[in-house]
Amino acid sequence: MTSVTEQEARAILFARGHRNIVTVTRPENYTKDKHEHPYEADIIIISGSMKIMVSDKEYNLNSGDEFQLKAGTKHTEFTGEGGAVFLAAQPEEQ
Repeated sequence: MTSVTEQEARAILFARGHRNIVTVTRPENYTKDKHEHPYEADIIIISGSMKIMVSDKEYNLNSGDEFQLKAGTKHTEFTGEGGAVFLAAQPEEQ
């Protein structure tokens, strides 16, 4: 996928049925150690770059890239030199 605007990415996630969509900004060279979410992750990179490690597989994401993870999947996140901004679908508040 090529680069997308925040509005375009929001429309894509909304079309997938997500209603609680948040903008996440990570500084450059940021690392989020191995963790998991109790919900399915669905993100779209708006700007910058991000690497996600799942087991021994590496996913290098750039502007416009989409990424999904099943709930409970352990992963580590790294951002590149310029940081990263992405949209993430979050579970709706109960």
